[in-house]
Amino acid sequence: MNIYRILEIPAFYRLAQAVLAPGMACIVGDRLSGALAQVPAHATVLDVGCGPSSWLWQLGMKPVGLDMCHGYTKKFRDAGNLSVTASAAVLPFPADSFDLVFSFALLHHLPDAMARETIAEIVRATRVGGHVLLFDPVLPKTAWRRPLAWVLCKLDRGRFIRSQGQYESCVLGGPEWKTFRFTHSYLGTEGVLSVLQKTC
Repeated sequence: MNIYRILEIPAFYRLAQAVLAPGMACIVGDRLSGALAQVPAHATVLDVGCGPSSWLWQLGMKPVGLDMCHGYTKKFRDAGNLSVTASAAVLPFPADSFDLVFSFALLHHLPDAMARETIAEIVRATRVGGHVLLFDPVLPKTAWRRPLAWVLCKLDRGRFIRSQGQYESCVLGGPEWKTFRFTHSYLGTEGVLSVLQKTC
């Protein structure tokens, strides 16, 4: 049995986040709040790879959740929210369906080609004038400066944690993205917040 399967149980998922990324809820919450300041309160929102709960809930948003894990989408629905069990690489929504499409820490679980397909689907599902907001962990710039963060990255169940350069060139692949790197936990782990406003 794959040891990471235990993280498909929502309670263990939340416990792992609290232990392995202390402070992340506060730090990321503040970053998301600033990045989403331009999104209207009535916006239609999709959370791709939502897990058992959405980071956007703490900002007062009520996204539709999408995840491949039925246990997560059931927990999401049990909290009174709409959710869909489906692949992020083939979103079951028409083009231009949402004002905001959000994804948190999903892409490092996907190989480059599938990550690009997922981003293309996310952009397709976003309305013109709408926003895409992606967060994904990245490797420390040098392992010896942040050894604990490096080890945590290597132990992560996501097998495709990239350097920021790899993430931007192999996954995002376009100059239209604005990216912001920041430390997202008290243990020194880092991530990149990528923002795109769809123009056509």
